Amino acid sequence: MAEERDGTGAGPQETLASFCDDLLQLRKDADLTLRELEKLSGYSKSALSKATSGTSLPSLELTEAYVGACKAPDPEAWRARWHRLAARLRTNPAPRPPVPGAATPAAAAAGAAAGTATGAAAAAGAAGASPGGEEDPVSASPTVRPVVKIAAAPLVLATALIATLILVSSHRGGSGELSQPPTGTPPTGRSTASAAPPDNPVSGTPPSPTPSATTATPRTSPAPQSRASDYTAVYTGRTRSLRDYNEYFDLLTGTVVGREGAWTMSTNAGGDSHGAFELQPMTDAYLAGRIVPTADQCAAGLARHATNRVRFPQAPPGTSFCLRDRPTGDIVVVQVIDLDYGNWAATVTLTRYRRTSPAPGSTL
Repeated sequence: MAEERDGTGAGPQETLASFCDDLLQLRKDADLTLRELEKLSGYSKSALSKATSGTSLPSLELTEAYVGACKAPDPEAWRARWHRLAARLRTNPAPRPPVPGAATPAAAAAGAAAGTATGAAAAAGAAGASPGGEEDPVSASPTVRPVVKIAAAPLVLATALIATLILVSSHRGGSGELSQPPTGTPPTGRSTASAAPPDNPVSGTPPSPTPSATTATPRTSPAPQSRASDYTAVYTGRTRSLRDYNEYFDLLTGTVVGREGAWTMSTNAGGDSHGAFELQPMTDAYLAGRIVPTADQCAAGLARHATNRVRFPQAPPGTSFCLRDRPTGDIVVVQVIDLDYGNWAATVTLTRYRRTSPAPGSTL
């Protein structure tokens, strides 16, 4: 059976993704750019982009301003639609991924039940009760004394043995049997070196440590010395904007051009209508997250996690990614400032580094 839908296209089982997709379609139908919508609604471009990204439900105030700026025919239907979705998300929030090493709720409940049963059994045993609840005359009798006696027996024997050894040792020490052993015959259990007089410079004095005698101390490698970077800055902090996917960032000069060049980057729909940065075939990328990496940090990240695709959802405003030109080894750090999920416009800050030493496989 087809779902019943209201005037805005919402179904009874609407999801956050469908709500945000319809908001985006509303702006497209109104033929508004993100910059124009910013002026009409009073909200920033980043807030408006996030409202249609599908990551969270926008506020009611932002939704009303968005719908009003797009001149939607039925604002009340959008308001009712927002309230229904907000109530559904409060009742059935999206499940969060489990924390590694943490017990699941089912495991925690099973553990709590096992602990309760163990505690009850222990309490029953301590009270001397039988499973039926009646007092067992055998288990009710004290059982602590035999345990104490058994545990104390080894202690008594050990004490007597120590006292005997002390008496024997003092008696033999007084008779001088150990102080003057027969010549050439060391006492049993002792080495010749220990039987020598203390003033013997050979056996009585421990030998001086040699390099081979210090192997007990772990050998540590010398502290790494700081070295100069393999990269030199060509330009830094150039903020540039593409109005749509028909323009290109010229990564060699840090400018915006109207056609593809030797090393350029543009934008496109990304294959899923969520947007992406369009990279050339000989360009590698590394997603650095919410830091602004150095050229050396980019090189280390590219060596471990290089990719050839950077989608808008992977690099939202406030994050950075690195680009490397394979033939030369040069690196460009891209700081994402703003993105438009409608016409794929983008504002970024570019910093380019030239590699001063040949990279493996480069043509320098």
